[in-house]
Amino acid sequence: MRDVVIVGGGPVGMFLAALLAERGLDVAVWEKRVSPSALSRAIGVHPPALEAFSRVGVADDVVGEAVHISRGVAKSAGRTLGAVSFAGVSAEFPFVASLPQHRTEAIISARLEALNPQALQRGVELRGIDDVDPGHVRLHGRSGGHDVFELARFVVGADGARSAVRSLLRIPATLKIYDDPFVMGDFRDDTGDADDAVIHLEAGEWSSRSRCPVACGVSSCTPVSRWCVRPPTCSPN
Repeated sequence: MRDVVIVGGGPVGMFLAALLAERGLDVAVWEKRVSPSALSRAIGVHPPALEAFSRVGVADDVVGEAVHISRGVAKSAGRTLGAVSFAGVSAEFPFVASLPQHRTEAIISARLEALNPQALQRGVELRGIDDVDPGHVRLHGRSGGHDVFELARFVVGADGARSAVRSLLRIPATLKIYDDPFVMGDFRDDTGDADDAVIHLEAGEWSSRSRCPVACGVSSCTPVSRWCVRPPTCSPN
């Protein structure tokens, strides 16, 4: 029987697993995906997260690969309207570390592998959760067409907005759909804005866009930034 089974092998699930493994607990992570995602997805690792990463020994690797965004700048019509420094946010990490999520996940996964080589179990999809008694939980999963069963003292759901854990336990969650559409992507950056995070506030249909530099993992690579753009309002017709 395990101490803890974590459902969801993203950065949150693997970080928690590493934290528990460091303290000597028997932990397993069930991840539905059979292989890691290669998408950049979330890129900003904020100072509180970096401080938490220090507790499992991965902060230095994340910081070493990331772009350090030390301030945010607002611009309009080519003019700088204002700037906010992140220097006072944290004494140890006075910046936001910008790194593609697949690299953050790879760093945490490597640390978990070092602590417990069998902890991360890919290709396991949760199908059921049952209370065996007040101190034990039975999990039913599917992997490669076969049933998988596990007993644990605790189960943690770290499986995102469409959580199987939450659904199986009938835990309600309020999801909010925002009216404003945005287009997001990582593109070559020739703006010359260095490592600043910049928001452009402009008149007209394309009213706002923001830019955050992204680390590419190669020292000689072409600068890349994450762009988020609010497009014109689309008519149903």
